[in-house]
Amino acid sequence: MKRVVHTGLPEFGRPTEHAVMANGHLRTTAVPLKMDGTFETGDARSQIAVALDNLETTVKAAGGAVTDVIQALCFLTSADHVPVLNEEWTKRFKPPYPNRGIVIVNAIGVPGIVILIQVHAYIEP
Repeated sequence: MKRVVHTGLPEFGRPTEHAVMANGHLRTTAVPLKMDGTFETGDARSQIAVALDNLETTVKAAGGAVTDVIQALCFLTSADHVPVLNEEWTKRFKPPYPNRGIVIVNAIGVPGIVILIQVHAYIEP
């Protein structure tokens, strides 16, 4: 049975949950949403840092840690952001790293946003 994970992150007016758990499997999408409910629209580094902060907050709210992340799919609006993502990623994750894919897209659903991260984590029930 699935359940919503209450992350403490602000709602942002879309028909979706920040995170859902089912049988130890966490599914979440991290974006650069600030605690005041607005989006970080600064440079790529600041957006990536906020998105990764939100990811960590979400995994902790589900009862896990970033070491429980097994797969991530990162959507970026430019390949130029990949080195920045890699730098910020290694500040949060240590080997063995989660499996990760990167997709370069024209835009993400909020104007000015350069990153969206979809994550699958397994947290022992």
